[in-house]
Amino acid sequence: MRLLAALLPLQQRQGARVFHSKAPRLSTGESTGSPVPSSAAAAAGASAASPSAAAPKRLRVLQSHVHDPFFNIAFEGRLFAQILAAAGSATPPPDHTLYLWSNGPSVIVGKHQNAYREVSLPALRAEGVNLVRRHSGGGAVYHDRGNAIFTFVSRDNDTNKAQHNNILLQALTNLGIQGARTSGRNDIEVLDQEAVPAADGSIAAASARKVSGAAFRREKGWLLHHGTMLVHVDLAALPKLLTPSKAKLEAKGVASVAARVRNLDQMVPGLKSEQWDRALLEAFLKEHGADASVPSTTAAIAAAAPVVPVIEHVHPSDIPALYAADPLLEAGVSALRSFDWVLGANPSFSHEHSARLGAWGSVTLGFRVGKGGRIEEARAYSDALVAPMVDEINAALATLVAPATASDAVAAMAGGSYPRYSRESIDAALVRAEESCRAKLGEEAAKHVRELRDWMDTQL
Repeated sequence: MRLLAALLPLQQRQGARVFHSKAPRLSTGESTGSPVPSSAAAAAGASAASPSAAAPKRLRVLQSHVHDPFFNIAFEGRLFAQILAAAGSATPPPDHTLYLWSNGPSVIVGKHQNAYREVSLPALRAEGVNLVRRHSGGGAVYHDRGNAIFTFVSRDNDTNKAQHNNILLQALTNLGIQGARTSGRNDIEVLDQEAVPAADGSIAAASARKVSGAAFRREKGWLLHHGTMLVHVDLAALPKLLTPSKAKLEAKGVASVAARVRNLDQMVPGLKSEQWDRALLEAFLKEHGADASVPSTTAAIAAAAPVVPVIEHVHPSDIPALYAADPLLEAGVSALRSFDWVLGANPSFSHEHSARLGAWGSVTLGFRVGKGGRIEEARAYSDALVAPMVDEINAALATLVAPATASDAVAAMAGGSYPRYSRESIDAALVRAEESCRAKLGEEAAKHVRELRDWMDTQL
């Protein structure tokens, strides 16, 4: 079913399909089952058929067939916002929501991380990989289509959090993966097959590999629990993309923690993300009591089932209608793509780039960067014999520095008139230095600055 109003509360949408199915065919983009007018109608039918029955448990499942990370993260945020807005209203949100999604090649950094510390920006550009900053905490992770992402939303209590982990572990078991266990606060790991328990029955951490990590957001009594499952991720991309340049970086912010990881398809050869999604959906429905054996008529479903699951799909062709229905969704996507959020949200830091370039000697470009990517200091240091050339470089770098006084800085930031710490702004300054050296010092000096430009292009 195509989703054209995904962010509305269930009872406000007409024509939603309600399914009770042991094996929904998620990979085809269409689920099977018996349609009913809406979840509200199903609940009303249940009351009529069994006056003493408790209100049915409402389940909602969404699967995104969009692989744009900016859209998917913004959609998740709006989904959670709508649930919070509907809580306590006359049209309450589902008791439990499951959102299934995956992204194209992307590196996702945590809200409070310094992207320059975590990733190699030149490698991301070369490989065509998106850099995305999420709204939740945690470390930097690599996503591609082999990395299945799940989001649970339910009321915030220990029972529901434990239930989420039980669903994940049950899905792994159903796929034939043994030895899965939770680890720490957020991870799921799988024991190596050759792991040998110690005399006390414990197994060393080194004998397990991480297959899933998660983060949490709590607000107004509701819990958003989202995470990844490594199904068939390109693990070779991790060290290439998540290794920053060797430039000296002094920064605040949360550093990522390296972990030993493995793909599920190393344990179940040929496993695909669609199969994981199906296993997770089945475990989710079973955990919440969805009955796969109910008759197909609306009355029988209402009478027999204490659970009303609604399964929906989001396709790329739905995006214009979703934006029209919810302008905040489109605004959220734009905000996630902006420099101010992706790199401007870095904590304050200092960054030095040092190299020995050809015959003219060693050079270091040092930058002190403040909030919003504002360059507070920029300077070149070198042992080059042609001192006027270094002077011209410093004069050009000085044009990058934001106004010194707080009031001037705020005014410049509001007008967007100041350059931020980026490959483009630094290259523009070095272009000016190159042109100035050519005019004042000759072609040889300009050639040296061009060499510096080419090298800096590989650093940011």
